[in-house]
Parts: sequence; structure tokens; C-alpha cells
Amino acid sequence: MGQAGPVGAEASYPPGLVTTLAGQAGNAGASDGTGQAATFHSPEGLAIDGNTLYVADTLNDLIRKVDLSTGRVSTIAGYPGEAGSADGVGMAASFNQPGNLALDTANGYLYISDTVNDTVRRLSLADDSVITVAGTAGAPGSADGSGAAARFDHPRGIAFDSATTCLYVADSYNQTIRRIGLSGYAVTTVAGSAGVPGDVDGVGNAARFHSPWDLALSSGGHLYVADRANATIRDIAIATWSVSTIAGSPGQTGWQDGVEAAARFDDPRGLATDGTDIYVGDSGNDLIRSITIASGLTSTIAGRAAVSAYADGLGSSALFSSPFCISTGTDTRNLEPCLWVADTGDNTIREIIP
Repeated sequence: MGQAGPVGAEASYPPGLVTTLAGQAGNAGASDGTGQAATFHSPEGLAIDGNTLYVADTLNDLIRKVDLSTGRVSTIAGYPGEAGSADGVGMAASFNQPGNLALDTANGYLYISDTVNDTVRRLSLADDSVITVAGTAGAPGSADGSGAAARFDHPRGIAFDSATTCLYVADSYNQTIRRIGLSGYAVTTVAGSAGVPGDVDGVGNAARFHSPWDLALSSGGHLYVADRANATIRDIAIATWSVSTIAGSPGQTGWQDGVEAAARFDDPRGLATDGTDIYVGDSGNDLIRSITIASGLTSTIAGRAAVSAYADGLGSSALFSSPFCISTGTDTRNLEPCLWVADTGDNTIREIIP
């Protein structure tokens, strides 16, 4: 088990400190409980709302939540290990490897990319009811359209834009970025070309992606994309749908830090931003990285390159196993900014002081 972080308002955390919030490394399961008494099975997606962290517990086919003040984990929708596509309330709903999450806090909804069902779902936080808002389960495709008429193929990253009242979706197998308007759930393709992988910068459909995996939206009108198979981080300027590569070099995997194209990633699958930095779950390298937006500099925050293991600690003494999604938040014990990480291969949720 990982070390416990300091407790109390007077506690201070050093930068780069990694601790375990919940889950048991090396022990997959679906048990609710507090802290490391709880178990997960390859958790991927995260979303934070004040004192609650929501988790897409992917191989359990569940949506879970963690009370950040106590570490208590509970299941809010789905039934452990029973994949399906049923709408319903709580355990009556079913999912098939839900990938990622996005919160509409104003209206009390949690949106879910239900990856293997090829759909986007909506969970009401008021009563745990789940409905399907776009796509049709078991019918992959790339068609634009409204609601069930739209088609996806393994949607992964999902980001909510409160300014324009829409969702953005990384439609991974289609190699595209999609937009869902929340009035009528009309789906349109805003960047990339369905079924045409590549690494081209450009505007809208002229751009090319290769397995886009996660998204992070900035308040400044930029949508960042973890372009997994290209080993790059991309930037979509929403005003023009212009796509550019801001870190990494297409097809050049590695783990070195550096500015813009000099940086190297391996299988980046998680993104978050606080407006100043972009945080990357560099899954193939077992690292947590940061990109300073102003300078383009990529740095390593925690983990040891290509060492897939589990350990809490400081900086490179901490170890991860295929870290995926990241959420920015605040540590409730001493109110410091922190990152929450779905450490997928270790079946844990970790906390990092950046």
C-alpha cells in the first residue's frame, strides 16, 4: 500500500509528491470502501466536482465516485462485470467499458463516453438515472446526425464546453474530433476525416489524427488532443478549427523533455489543463508530464521512464503502470492544487502535487 499524505490544514506537500487516494495496486476488483480498502479494475476516466471525484471504472463497467474528504468509494451506476447498454437507474443501467467523463455542473449531469457501445451517455447526479444521448449501441460508424442517428466508433475523450453548451468527443477509431450540441444532441465532425489516419496539421477536415484518445478544453478557446498513435499533443483553435502540433513529433516515440517538437511521448492517453500547463498521462512511458503553454516546454513531474510498477513517493521515486486520464483539482486537506490520476495498470487513483 502507498504512503498516506499529511493531514490537516497546516500540512504542506512538496512538489512532485505522489500518494494513493483509493484502490489496491495489483488487486483488481469492484469493492466499495474507504481508501485502499476499495478496489477498481483498470479505471480510466476522471471528472471532479468540488469534493467528489467521479471515476469510469472501465473493465468493471461501472461509474464510481470518491468522496475526497474521506476517501470513501461508492458505485453509482452499472453492475460489476455485467457489460450492456441498458438505460436505467443506478445498478439497472449498464455500460460496456466506459472510457471517459465530463461534468455539466450547472445542470447536474455527468456525460460518459461508453466506448465499446459506441455511444455517449448522460447520468443525472440527482437520481443516478442514465440515458443514451448520441449514437446507437452495437452500431459503429461515422455518420453525423442527431441523437441515435449519429454514429461513433470507440469514442474516448470527452470534454464539456459550458460557454457554447456542447460536448467535444475524441472519436478514436474514426480518427476524428466530434461536437455534440446539447440542445437536440446534434453530432457534427469538426476535425479529421473518418477512417483516414495521419499526422497532418490543417483546418477542420483537412487535419489528420491517429487514434485521438483524450481531450482537455481551456477557457481560452483551445481544445487539446492526446493524439495517441502519433505520440503527439495537438491544439485545436475552436474559433477556426485550425489544428496544430504543440508537443512531440509524429511517429517519434521516446520520453525526453524538451520544447515543442523536441519532446517525446509514448502512447499519451490522458490530458488535463489548468490554463497555464497541460498535464499528460504518458501511458507507454509510465510518466506524468507537463507542458507549459506559454513556452511549449515539456517536463516530467513524476514517474520513472519505462518502469511499470507501483510506488508512492517524490518525483522519480514514484512509480506508475500505464497512467491514463488526469483531472485537476484541489487537495481537500490543505487546499493545495493537485492532480488526480487514473493509474490504470495499477487499479488505483493517485494524487500528485504538481
